[in-house]
Amino acid sequence: MLTWLCVAAFVVGVITLVTSGQWLSSLISICAVSLCSYFILKHTYDSDLRRQREAIPQVLELMSDSFSCGFTLLQTFESVCASDNCLVKDVFKRALNVLRLSGDTSRALDVLKSSRLGNHMSFVAVALQIQHMCGGSSHGIVQAAMKSAQNELELSRKLSTQTAQAHLSARIVCALPLVLLTLFTVISPGFLDAYFKSMSGILIFCTALGMQALGMFLVHRILQIPELR
Repeated sequence: MLTWLCVAAFVVGVITLVTSGQWLSSLISICAVSLCSYFILKHTYDSDLRRQREAIPQVLELMSDSFSCGFTLLQTFESVCASDNCLVKDVFKRALNVLRLSGDTSRALDVLKSSRLGNHMSFVAVALQIQHMCGGSSHGIVQAAMKSAQNELELSRKLSTQTAQAHLSARIVCALPLVLLTLFTVISPGFLDAYFKSMSGILIFCTALGMQALGMFLVHRILQIPELR
């Protein structure tokens, strides 16, 4: 997808350059398409990450049931990989391969800790490492992590629902000035010439760009929601 978006930005820049005959108009159009592409990629990445983290309670429940049945860590990983939950299966497959090849429990659990599945999976990995060295029940550890993950996931869903409209409005407000500026320069090729006839015009134009960038940064910080890490 990234390749196609880069090609789209380049094509739009070339079309704008041919239409308006100005490099600045072409650069603005590329910035507008790049900003829209960033929003698309970020939305896709966040959606994929959210789906993976929403699967964590189900995975932890499966691990808890496996440990309560007396399964070893190897058998527990195999049961997770055999489940229909394909969102996090790849991480457990890597951990399972490490465990099978090296027999090192710590290295296999490090795979879970280094994944992007969130704090709860890291907590389980660390707790299982301690349990492997000191002994004890793994069922209670995973059960506690599962309940915590469920509560945090519910809170994250409520926050996402309440801020969805604000996120959409912020993206429109951030992208609209660049899109309109591109359209104006294409329709009227000399639209920006007045800004570059004097030093004050250049300063005004640069100030406007700086305020736009500052506004985008502040909106991003205001609407930023802590993820399940």
